[in-house]
Amino acid sequence: MLPKKLTYISQWGHDPARRIVKREHYRKLYEKNPGDMRINPDAGRLIYEAIVSEFGAGAVRRDPYTDKNSAIEFPVLRSDGCILSSYELSEIMQKLPIASFDYIFIRPDLVKQADEWLKKNRNDIIKIIPLGG
Repeated sequence: MLPKKLTYISQWGHDPARRIVKREHYRKLYEKNPGDMRINPDAGRLIYEAIVSEFGAGAVRRDPYTDKNSAIEFPVLRSDGCILSSYELSEIMQKLPIASFDYIFIRPDLVKQADEWLKKNRNDIIKIIPLGG
């Protein structure tokens, strides 16, 4: 006798795992770009909130990252035998920009609709002045 068909048990992590296995993972809809940042430094958050408002929180994910420290420091052995900090020796190392990324992902069944919606509304969304700005 064959076992009864197993039903999915809703446990934490099940939906993301199923999406990966079935290649239904969220697709990239937006990534931070310098043009948007010139208009509004808070563009990523504003776009995310607008997309969530339009398509629902369960359909959208955001992955922002800003490095805490841009200093890349390592020891440098000079020809005279002294060991100094790379940061102290190089003006370029002192002026490296902080790494910053912001990605917004959406369910695969909504990619086309959300992409069209974002193209239509993006400029209006990022023109919104952030609070305290």
